[in-house]
Amino acid sequence: MDDIHFTAASRRIAHRQTGVTMFELCLEVALVLAAFLFATPFVINALALYGICFTFVREGTAIFIMAGEKFDHVIMAWTNHYLNDPRRPIPQYNPEIPDWEVLRVGGNYNNDTRFPNLSEMPTRRRLSLLRLLERYGIYFYGLWPFKDIHEYKFKWTEEKTNAEGKRVPWHREEWTHIIYVHSFLYWVMLEGAEDSENAPIKLTYLLTTEVNNPYKARFTVTNWLERLIADSHNAAKVWVSRSTFKQIVRERSEVTSSESTFVIEQQKLNTNLPTEHAEKGAPEVLGVRLRASSLQQIELDGEGARELTEATTATLIAQQRADALRATAEGDRDAAVTRAEGQRQAIELVYTEVQKYGQLGVVLSQLDAMKATGPGDKIIWANNPFVGNTGLAAELQQLGLTPQMLADGFRRLAQPATPPTTPT
Repeated sequence: MDDIHFTAASRRIAHRQTGVTMFELCLEVALVLAAFLFATPFVINALALYGICFTFVREGTAIFIMAGEKFDHVIMAWTNHYLNDPRRPIPQYNPEIPDWEVLRVGGNYNNDTRFPNLSEMPTRRRLSLLRLLERYGIYFYGLWPFKDIHEYKFKWTEEKTNAEGKRVPWHREEWTHIIYVHSFLYWVMLEGAEDSENAPIKLTYLLTTEVNNPYKARFTVTNWLERLIADSHNAAKVWVSRSTFKQIVRERSEVTSSESTFVIEQQKLNTNLPTEHAEKGAPEVLGVRLRASSLQQIELDGEGARELTEATTATLIAQQRADALRATAEGDRDAAVTRAEGQRQAIELVYTEVQKYGQLGVVLSQLDAMKATGPGDKIIWANNPFVGNTGLAAELQQLGLTPQMLADGFRRLAQPATPPTTPT
């Protein structure tokens, strides 16, 4: 009997112990899940920092994901733009448009109305957590190490402002895992070009590019920037050979971008690359579109460049001085014509007045001519035919009469007398 009571008590104790253990286990599981959910964002952020399964993608850039040594897909972050991703279903993917082409929401592919782009960003069949992470620039790219982020060395030159506030070239060669899909400005220098007079020219200019197909830009050519610059140099050399150094300098300083023949030649690269046998442009061949170009600096190049520059400057100064002298001579000529016309009109006016007074008018005109020489000029009195021939020179000199006084007196005598007025 005692054994029976002992067994029942043992069962109750064992049952009670089993119940407590299950509760604690469930509590521990719940705490683990809560801790996991709380720690997940921090864990994912840490994984993205090291590029394990997750990665950060900056706005306006794209990255390449590799499966071993083989290209797998592209991830891009650019507001209101999406990729023609062949992994997506139609109509999100258009098989008539090149794979991995960058498309703008609401636009048309390559300005062709036959291929309208999506009117809104394509939807993604992914977990809500992954879509939420993408809003913060974190993207899941696959299970590492089966998939990994592609890195490559890229060499380029961009413009920056130094400590003195001057714009200078910044030469860079770095390992990178991104490619800019939005507009980016590159600094370019061309040496060895010759103008129409065979003078060596060195050009510095800026190229603004936009990657329209990151896959083509990275994997269809060894270095898309070097290739584009080579074609740009070819176009620039042809342009330089058609102009003189003076014309090139003038275009840079006076011509607007919309009228610049240099810009027009560079824009042709979008439709026809000089190094392509077929008529294909940079967007189709390189996956890059040339957005803008701007001349920055033009110099004479090669041996004796300083002497050539000084000689050219001296020639320009001489031409400017010649132009100034020519303008002065033309001004003097115009002034002389004006003076001659005034003198002609004055002679005609004097002649008309002289005719009114007859011989007296001749005398008055001579006296007017003598007024500027000063009072009592003996030489002029003596040379005057009216005074000198009559012997009046000495008398007039002695009386201190001037030509002005004598002319005024004659004019008063020539005027008709005014009858006296009778007071009323």
